Amino acid sequence: MKTLKKALQTFCLALALSLVVPAVFPAAGEVAAVSAASRISKKSVTLSRGESVRLKVTGTSKKIKWSSSKKSVASVTAKGKVTAKKSGTAIITAKFGKKKLTCRVIVKKAASNNKNPGNQSGSHAQNRPDPDTPTQSPSVGDSVWIPRTGSKYHRTPDCSGMNSPTQVSRSEAISMGYEPCKRCY
Repeated sequence: MKTLKKALQTFCLALALSLVVPAVFPAAGEVAAVSAASRISKKSVTLSRGESVRLKVTGTSKKIKWSSSKKSVASVTAKGKVTAKKSGTAIITAKFGKKKLTCRVIVKKAASNNKNPGNQSGSHAQNRPDPDTPTQSPSVGDSVWIPRTGSKYHRTPDCSGMNSPTQVSRSEAISMGYEPCKRCY
């Protein structure tokens, strides 16, 4: 009887270990799947009304289902094309399998040519170029740096601790709704 009890205990211990060990130490094939992390092309994006951007997911071959938290602010197609509709913030979600990736979309009003639309006199008009007229490519003197998130443009890429800023012409930054940084200008 004692040997039967000991054999049963050994069997139960082996069974428990066979369930725990794969969870703690996955098989080699499973490690490769985990190490190829899925990513979304942008974590956050700022758009003006009417603008669009295409979001992409890398690191998966599964079908992606796109959705918007506020379809009235930003809509998204089945292929990940986000279109800004009205001012506000929306979260775009890419769902595949049990995983979800998100991108925060901030929609700003389209930049106007005039701070005070009721007063057309030159003294109160802004010095912003018309966003519908083509501009020349930026020369070194009028290039500025814009962050992925935020609303200010900067003279240097290391101002305000920006991560991965993008260089654009000043007129482009203004037409996208950015304002000058108080430290830089």
